[in-house]
Parts: sequence; C-alpha cells; structure tokens
Amino acid sequence: RNCAASDPVAYSLALRLLVAILSLPRLRMGLRAELGAFYPLLVLRCLEQQQPEQANVQAALGALQGLLVEPQLLVDLYVNFDCDLQASNLYERTVQVLSKLAHSYDADSDASKGGKAGPEAAATAAGIRKEALQCCLQVIAAVESWAKPIKDAALRASEADIGPSRPSQGPNFSSLPSMDRERDSSSNSLSSSTSNSAKGLSEAERLAAAKNTKELMAKGVNLFNTKGALKGVEFLMSQGLLESSPAAVASFLRNQHDQLDKTQLGELLGHHEDFAIAVMHAWIDSEPSMSSQAIDQALRRMLGGFRLPGEAQKIDRIMEKFAERYCKDNPGRFANADAAYVLSFAVIMLNTDAHNPLAERRLGKADFVAMNHQQTEEGLMVPVLPVAQLEDIYDRVVRDEIMVRGEISNRDFASSRTSTRNRLAAAMGWTSLLQPFKNLAGNNSSSRGGGKDMQAHRRYLQEMAEREVVRAAASGNVWCSASHPEHVRPMLQVGGPLLLQALSAAFTAAQDAASAAPLLAGLLQLAKLSGLLGLDRQCEACVGALAARCGVFDPASMGSPAESKQLAALQALLGLTAGPEAGFLGSSWVIILRCVSALDALKQELTRPLPVPTAPASKDASTSNPFSRMFQSMFGTGSVSSSSPTSPAGSGGGSGAAGTAVPRMSLPAGVDVSGDTLRDSMDGSKRPTIRDAPGAGLVMWAESAAGSVELERPYARSATLDGDAVVVFMRALCAISQEELEAAGIATSAAAAAGQTPVKPSAPINIATAATAARTSSPMPGAAGGPRLFSLQKVVECAYQNMGRIRLVWSKLWAVIAAQLVGASCHPHR
Repeated sequence: RNCAASDPVAYSLALRLLVAILSLPRLRMGLRAELGAFYPLLVLRCLEQQQPEQANVQAALGALQGLLVEPQLLVDLYVNFDCDLQASNLYERTVQVLSKLAHSYDADSDASKGGKAGPEAAATAAGIRKEALQCCLQVIAAVESWAKPIKDAALRASEADIGPSRPSQGPNFSSLPSMDRERDSSSNSLSSSTSNSAKGLSEAERLAAAKNTKELMAKGVNLFNTKGALKGVEFLMSQGLLESSPAAVASFLRNQHDQLDKTQLGELLGHHEDFAIAVMHAWIDSEPSMSSQAIDQALRRMLGGFRLPGEAQKIDRIMEKFAERYCKDNPGRFANADAAYVLSFAVIMLNTDAHNPLAERRLGKADFVAMNHQQTEEGLMVPVLPVAQLEDIYDRVVRDEIMVRGEISNRDFASSRTSTRNRLAAAMGWTSLLQPFKNLAGNNSSSRGGGKDMQAHRRYLQEMAEREVVRAAASGNVWCSASHPEHVRPMLQVGGPLLLQALSAAFTAAQDAASAAPLLAGLLQLAKLSGLLGLDRQCEACVGALAARCGVFDPASMGSPAESKQLAALQALLGLTAGPEAGFLGSSWVIILRCVSALDALKQELTRPLPVPTAPASKDASTSNPFSRMFQSMFGTGSVSSSSPTSPAGSGGGSGAAGTAVPRMSLPAGVDVSGDTLRDSMDGSKRPTIRDAPGAGLVMWAESAAGSVELERPYARSATLDGDAVVVFMRALCAISQEELEAAGIATSAAAAAGQTPVKPSAPINIATAATAARTSSPMPGAAGGPRLFSLQKVVECAYQNMGRIRLVWSKLWAVIAAQLVGASCHPHR
C-alpha cells in the first residue's frame, strides 16, 4: 500500500524504514528476496516514472544519499542482484536513473501533471538535478573506496619499478576468499554445459561468469523482443545458453515469459517453420492438465501467456494443436478433435468481435451457436456441444475478455472509446468550448473513478511484489556480503558510461569554474580508476570528455565564465599526468598530448604579428634606401628609425583593432603570471605580446610560470614511467608529431590547388643540432609557415631524458623514435 501511497509523508516513512533495514547488516541478512522486491518498488519506481512527483523524487534521492554513504551496501547490491540470473539489475538501474535525473530532469514533468510551472518549480527541479548529481559523485567515491586495495598494490608495484599489476585481461579472483552462499541454478533454463563449466571455480569467478551469462541472456532477450523471436533464440543457441531441442526452447520461453514480448512469443509459436511448430507443440504439451475444465477456460489459461498472432494460418496451427491436447485430457467430451477445433476457433472470433470497440455489428448468441455445428456421417448438422453449454461459453467470453495476463480489459476498452470520442471532439472544436464547463463541474467524476483506479494500481503493485519475491527466492534468500575488491571492475564497466554522461552534461551546464570544480574532481576520479582497472576505452572516454571542454580547439572569449571553465578543465587534464596514475593512462596519452600541441598552436597564432598593410610609396630617403626596404620585407615595419618609441623592441605587434596588443589584461581565475607576461626568455629576447582574442586567457596561463611547469610535466614525467608505459607514451608522442607534419602537407597541397605559391622548405633537420637544441631548451630550426615541429622537438627531448634506460627498454623506445625521425627527415619540408 505504501508503494502506491499518494501521501508524501507515508511514502517518506516507508523509505526511512527500508533504509533502516538496508543499513543494518543483521536485518538484511535474511531478507534478500524481500529487499530485492521493495527496493525497486519504493526507490526506483518513483525515479523511473516519466512524470514523477517532485516530493517523492526528493524523498527517494534523500534515501539514496543515505544508502550510498556505505560502499559495502552498493557492492552488495551488485553482487546479490546484478550477478544473479533470477534477479533484477538493481545497481545498474540505480546508476541509470541517477544519470537520467542529473542531466534531463526539468520542471515540465510536474507542470504536465497539474503542478505550477514557475520559478519555484524550476528551483525545485534544479535542486533535484543537484541531488542526483551528488548521488552520482557518491557512487564514484564508493567505488574508488572499495578499489583502494587494488590501487595501493598497483602504486606500490609502480614505485618499486617492477611494473604495475594492471588487470588488462580482467580481474584475478584466484587469491580471494570464497563466500559461504551457494547459488541454486536448477530453476533456470540454461544449458547444462554452462553449469558444468562453472564447477571448480572460486565464488568470485562464478559471480563474474554469472554476470557475463546474464548480460548475454539480456542481449538475447532484447533481440527476441525487438528484432524477432527467431533471431533471439538463434543468438542464445550460438552462445551455448540454450539447447537446440524444441523441449528446451519451450521450457526457456515458459520460464522467461515475464521478460519476453508476448506478441513476439505468439509469432514464434505460430511460425510455419518445422522447428517453430515443434516448439509450439512442446509449449502446449507442457501446459497444466486441462481435464475437468471447460474449453473456453482452458483456452483462456493458455492464451494468458502469449498474444495470438494476427494471421489466420498461424492461429489455425495453434488452435489445431490445442484441440488435440484438450481432447486428450478430456476423452469423450467431443466427438473428435475437429469439433474441438471448430469451437476453439469460434471462441477466438467471438472474443475479437465482442471486445473490439470499432465493430459495428456484434455477433449474437444464436449466430455463435449456429457457427458451432458439425456434419455427422449421416449428413445431419448437429452442435459440437449441447446448446446450453454453448450459450454459457458465449456469456462467459462476452462478459470477460480472453487476454494476456497482466492487462486490464475494461480500462483498455474504456480508454480506447474515450480516446476515439476525444479525437472526434477535438476535430469538431468542442474541446475548447467545453473546457469552462468542466472546471465548473468539479472533480466528482474523477473522485468516483479514482478509488477504483487506486485499488487496481495497488493490486498490480502487490502482484509485482509477490512475483519479485518469488523470483528472488528461487536462488536463495541469504544476503551475500561482498569482500573482493575486484568487483569494482565490472561495476565500473556497467556504470562508468552512465556516470560520465551525467558529469559531462552537468559540467556543460555549470555557470562558472567554482560550480564545475566537484564535477572535474569526479571526472578525474573516474578517469584514474578506469585506467587503474585496465578499462582503456572508458579511460579514453573520460580523458576525451575533459579534452573536449578544455577550450584549446574551441576557445571562449577573453575573461568570460566559459573561459574560466575551460582553463579549469585544462588544468585538470594536465593534472592526470602529475601522480603515479600517469602510468595507467594508456591510449589516453594521445588525447593529452594532442591538447598540449593544440595549445602551442594557439599560442603561436595569438603571438604571431598581424600583417601590416603596405604603405603607399614614398619618395623620402628612408623608403628609397635599399636597407630600409630590406628591413621592411624582413620585419613587416618601416625603417629602423621609424619604429615607435612606445613599442617594445622586437614585439612584432600588429596594428588595427583586430590586432591590438594587450600587455595587461584581466585573467581568468587560476592564472597568475606575476606581471611577467612579457618576461625575458632564456636567450634574452622579449616574448611577443598576446593579442586580445578568444583563447588569450589560456595562452597567458601557458606563458606564466605555473603554466609552463604544467605543460612541461607530461614530457618530464616520461622519465619516471615504467618500461611498458614509457613505450606507450612515446608512441603517442610520435603519433602527434606525425599529425603536425601531415597537417603541413595538407596545407601545402591546398595552397598548390588554389594557385598559391607554397612556402619554401627549410633546410634539412640535423639530428645532432636537434639534440643540442633539446638540451639547451632553444627552439628547433624551421621556417615560418612550414610544418610545426613542436612535438618532434619533444620526441628528441624525451629520448634524451630516457637514454639511461636498460637496453631492453631503450631498444623498444629507439624503434619507435627512429621510425619517426626517419619519416620526418623524408618529409617534403625537410
């Protein structure tokens, strides 16, 4: 009753009671089946509704915040229900609904139910999104806390320089203690080979195998429901989860009928192929005994499990087998099986005619009796049953529709008629005319029908709870207390993409960097944990989400809140390389190094002098001087003596509104250049002025002392990586260097296609000179307009830093570095 209570106070008290039971291990120990039924009914059902009540949503989220404080309970939910073939995926559903609420909940759902849409409702919706997001962060913190033993062991191994124990091939359960609970698999319809293969495994390995089997089973059921029944059955057979005998398929369909689409099930049973016909025969033969039952009652019970197909030939095959089975259980009731077949088909026609709201002429009782006559050997037409029995069958079918179990006939019939009348009224313009009178009439009619609807809804919830309890009790009613840290890997595989989606959407909607700070912390936790557990694709997705929001590819305007968010994301992205977790980044290095390269390109763009319009020819001595013309062609200025005294020497700043120099500008939060934006470089020259353009704040941070250290950290960190990780890093760096060189080639080809003169290639790169430049931190030689050599210089620098490696590691490194250097030497711009 409290699951369907409309009173928020009663619903909140029921939630508090459920949280109290779940929070105490001694109370939940023997209530696994009951908790597995009431947790989705009380907590998840409210959150998963299309138009939930805001008060109930807030109460459910508050209950979840209290439950997620304890990591043990979250892992126990996964172990007890997500790894059980007979239970619902409570952990996955919890993360899924939290992700949905965190980025898509709004006040429109409450307004559509008659609530007030306004600032107050919008504020409540924003509070709900914030609470859901807080729950997502709690899930990440709980998973990270549970994975602490794995993290500590991996970091100790990395610090000892013996190579991190990265579980790239999946977690190792061999050294984990077994649990005390045995799972009963006799109730499922899986093949015996699956259960035999699980023998001799530890409890943790059996849980991982059960979860994998459950995922394959869910995929097969989804194919059954969406792509066709035969495709789903064939997939389950190909995975070894279902035997290829008709009896085994019929048993599977009967045991899993709650999850199967009833229409697809009927299509399979009525299919014309020999195997499908054999499955249909096995299904009907496995029906309970039909003896001492009227034929319409037996037919009603059989058709409660699936929906009859619409094709007459398919119905004919099913009715023919049903008549044979009914005559077998009730010998002497009919003269032969054909008489039972005729009556069964007539009952189906009567049921369709009597309960079709669009039928104009109903089938009468006399017509029904006349339909059920059969010719005898003497040529006489006699009824298949006594007329009184036929009339009783007619009355029962007309009174109660034969339909699939779980559907409500009267409500569907009334709603269909009401919808038809509403469409007609809307078409004629009556809806708007009658609306004032509906408001004056009050809610008397709704109050009369509301009680019946509420009672029906409560009965439905009670039946659902009973089914969930029976289903969960089929595999035991003892609560398992998880103790293995390796459970976090499949948990993160399931919930990681959902959590990433919620955090990314919330970061995009954040107003400023301060409100986005906890979201960045959550993304960093998720990325580090994914890399630590060997989930390379998920780690790459997390790092990619940070890179997409750091602004190096799409910078925001100077001094805007969006730029402060971009700078915070950039700092968080570079912060991944600061700790020992950098050795677990794997393929994510490509994304990080690409962002650093893009920031350097942005810096070159904003510090490059803008072209100065050519001044009209003058006949004074300065412009006629060949040395003046030479300086003008080299530096884009007038004569040496015509330089403005207010311009810093060598600044290269352009003129005009678009190229106004900004030696001092407001910086986004977190940037501290200490007044040295134009500080002297190491060779004594002044750094060029940064133009006021989108991305100027990022460039100024990169030019600051703190920013320079952060940008150099990924390359300096290579010397501290272990043997395998440094090879992965070097491959990523060479890949980014090749992207820079290929970008120059594409630009040259485009210029040639446009009829422009390509930039003249520079002198060949000398490897010895490049190494010397790397050691002295001076820029590599290269012509303006040629290929960017930023990452190529970093390749040389990192190679120099790692020359002290052992020969085995250095040989792998040199194989990667040499290939890139040779390719760069053969570049058209050599």
